[in-house]
Amino acid sequence: LNSVGVVLIILNIISFVLVMSLLPEPQPYKLLDDGQQQQETKQIVDEKYNDVEDVKKEEDVVVEKDDGLDPSFLNIIAAILTDKQVAVPFFTLYVFNANFQIVEAALAPAAADALNWGPFETSTVMGSSSFFIFGSVVLVNRLSKRGARDIYLLLFGLLFSAIGYSIVWFSWRRGVKIWQFVVPILATTASFPFLGSTNRSLFSAAVDASPYLSRYSGMMQALISMSSSVAGFTAPSIVTAFFLRDPSYIDMTTDGRELSAWTLLSPGLTMFAFFLVIWAGEPLSLRPELFAQIEMEESIRDNDATKNEQYRDLKTEKTSLLSSIDEHDMSFVKYKPTRSGRCTIIRVERSSKLSPSMVCSFRAESAQCCMGVLAPDDVEYEEESL
Repeated sequence: LNSVGVVLIILNIISFVLVMSLLPEPQPYKLLDDGQQQQETKQIVDEKYNDVEDVKKEEDVVVEKDDGLDPSFLNIIAAILTDKQVAVPFFTLYVFNANFQIVEAALAPAAADALNWGPFETSTVMGSSSFFIFGSVVLVNRLSKRGARDIYLLLFGLLFSAIGYSIVWFSWRRGVKIWQFVVPILATTASFPFLGSTNRSLFSAAVDASPYLSRYSGMMQALISMSSSVAGFTAPSIVTAFFLRDPSYIDMTTDGRELSAWTLLSPGLTMFAFFLVIWAGEPLSLRPELFAQIEMEESIRDNDATKNEQYRDLKTEKTSLLSSIDEHDMSFVKYKPTRSGRCTIIRVERSSKLSPSMVCSFRAESAQCCMGVLAPDDVEYEEESL
């Protein structure tokens, strides 16, 4: 660890302390419901304003403070560790940035030993890789606009990255051609756009869906950014100490590889992150078809509960006709179950000889059993002239 690394560590520690101590998350707010909104608006009118136009401008900003939970650091860490959709992106981002240090930290000494490269050749390769990164950014953007899910793009990036770093370990040897040394670098860097933005997107959606962490979204974004910085100043030491072979040691080997077998830890961790992403799954807000299905089920349950409350006072369990009606009158009683939108309407046509109290009475459950319809929302009577 050189002096630059020590400076980076100190600066990141200082940044961490400043974020946690001097930049607390703002107190969460929630919009008032309609009744509370009207009450608060009336209070503003009585106390402050006489001008109706000024009051209308204030109606949109009336909020109510929500106390929330204690935003202590331990509570936040516990919430992160207990939510796999929040915790996995931390690991994925760390692995992604740590793997990049193989290229940044090991390229110069490995290329100098294998290809006799100097700073100019190394800088040329790193500069040309930016064009591949830009092309991947454009590709990811187009795929995203066409409806490709973030989780699929992330999984592709992880798989492609694992293959690329495996090829790096295999192809970085003495005596190889230049393209065999350069192509794996370009392949690994081209996977970066598939990893960074998609991982952030999944993380943001998971934080927003968390009942506790959604209150501290700004702090969570700062923490995941710091995990990226941690990879930036810890991985180079690991790469130089364990991954990169000393030229004197390479002289004693027969394979001539510039990187040790420890380098396979990089694709191994990448594949581990691949399976963790599958295990964590996609946040519900990013799955529109399932989200819509759940919303529909909740609406149906709410509708059923409302209608059961509406019909709770009805005593009869079955659809029955009054015994005083003779067979001739009963022939004019017809049931036409229809549907209007999401509401089931039972339309009853009756003879003008029958009064409304003489028709049938039923409950929602009875209608389902006897007439084959679900949750009638209304009963309409139409007079039929005979």
